[in-house]
Amino acid sequence: MNKQAFYEGVEITVRGEKYIFPGLSLAQLEENMQEIEEIQNLTDEDGLKMIGKISHFLYLAFSRNYPEITEAEFKNMIDLRMAVQMFKQMLAESGFEQGAPGSGETVPAASA
Repeated sequence: MNKQAFYEGVEITVRGEKYIFPGLSLAQLEENMQEIEEIQNLTDEDGLKMIGKISHFLYLAFSRNYPEITEAEFKNMIDLRMAVQMFKQMLAESGFEQGAPGSGETVPAASA
């Protein structure tokens, strides 16, 4: 039995199917760093203007575990609500922001 080894990430559910959504690889980060930084600095009003790039970055991360799913198929699987959540998770899994508790991250103890 040939079982695929997944990159670590956050478990997401799309149409009842569970997927492991990893962060970007170092190579993907290097290739796209400038555009990722631009997107991080956008306001909510500007976010829709960049949805094509955001969805492409999401696909890059997703395709690390699911290369058999095309970018067009991926874009039809997710909606805007999921895309925003997944982008935040992708950044966290890529090391840009602290991940959500339970995603393999530790939560610092409160200081007295």
